[in-house]
Amino acid sequence: MDIKFITKLQAEQRHPASLVEEGRVHRQAFVDPEIFELELDRIFHGTWVYVGYEGELAERGDFITGHIGRQPIIVVRDQEGAIQVLMNRCMHRAATVCSEPSGNKRFFTCPYHGWAYERDGSLVSIPGQEAYPEDKDFKALSLTKAAKVGSYRGFIFASLNPNVPSLEEHLGNARKYIDRFADVSVGLYEVEPSQYIDTACNWKLVADNVVDGYHLPYTHASTMDIGAIALPQDAGETRDLGEGHASLKIVDLNDSDVDSYIQAAGAGYIAALESACGEERMRIALKENLEGPYVRIFPNLLLLRDQIRVIYPKAVDRTVFSLRFMYPRGITAEERERRKLDINKKWVGHGGFNTPDDGEIFARVQEGLNVESAEWYLIDRGLGRERRDASGDLVGTREDEPGQRSLYSHWQHLMTGARG
Repeated sequence: MDIKFITKLQAEQRHPASLVEEGRVHRQAFVDPEIFELELDRIFHGTWVYVGYEGELAERGDFITGHIGRQPIIVVRDQEGAIQVLMNRCMHRAATVCSEPSGNKRFFTCPYHGWAYERDGSLVSIPGQEAYPEDKDFKALSLTKAAKVGSYRGFIFASLNPNVPSLEEHLGNARKYIDRFADVSVGLYEVEPSQYIDTACNWKLVADNVVDGYHLPYTHASTMDIGAIALPQDAGETRDLGEGHASLKIVDLNDSDVDSYIQAAGAGYIAALESACGEERMRIALKENLEGPYVRIFPNLLLLRDQIRVIYPKAVDRTVFSLRFMYPRGITAEERERRKLDINKKWVGHGGFNTPDDGEIFARVQEGLNVESAEWYLIDRGLGRERRDASGDLVGTREDEPGQRSLYSHWQHLMTGARG
């Protein structure tokens, strides 16, 4: 498939190598269906992608369903307690064996002809098995699995590529942000069911936007108008974390802000958190989390304080992303409800301010990219004035675009490099 697509793209002078230049991306990266098909192969089927959170799989038999690229999967805790990433496809006539978004099952049974599979994917029952040849190898007809599965601080990743680098290498400097996210919960987070947002745009626009501080006072003017967030002139920063990962910090908080949160969160939660990591580290972790580091883990995981967003590319101009709300285990019921209401009213979901704002902008950008006389999408704000910190991150102001340049540079690397 790679050779066919690349040959045709080269013939039409639209090879991925020509689509990203310093500070700009060619419109074809967002509108060409053949580029999209190559993305599925080289990126979503070729590297690590986020598939679930261990807190959703507390018991044996707990499962969630999703996709890697277009390929349907089941993420399940099997009968031995291990995490499995199974391809959601009966080995008989290809029907998906599970249609629910989440739940608990003893077996996965195909609704077409009744073939049943254990939670580790092994085939355990075939109606009318005596009608098949005696030497038929039924053990070879277990559900197929992702080539690689790994977990970091409860976040589960999988890859269809057996030669992918290690998960630790893939996450790189982004691990510290997963650590910050995990450090403010006493054990695994509590996770609520997903909302799904269907957007008329290329998936990269969603991945790009989450670390874009430049758009906040314009796209989200209504949020500013009601005082839901203040944007001090020189606060915040953006970071290129390498490997396509990036972060955005919107505000800078002080000790009094942390004190106010500690008072609201509940004495039991704070005591447990302090016992786990000490008062100094607890206060640092809470401050970092409250400052709202929005993080992109390339290609499909977005962390936004109390939520996980997962990107599912559907077509060159259509993307679905899920919203899962997560609450640190141990906070009071009152604080949990307050945060849930605050998040839904001000920020995300169909009734919030920001998600509908972003959805409209995504669609308008996608429509604008159809203009052929304007070829380039610009990402050069702050180019050349970033600083490299001691950890190796490339750091810019809140409104600079190192996070966008990180995304498209790594995209180009994967799209033009040989798949392992």
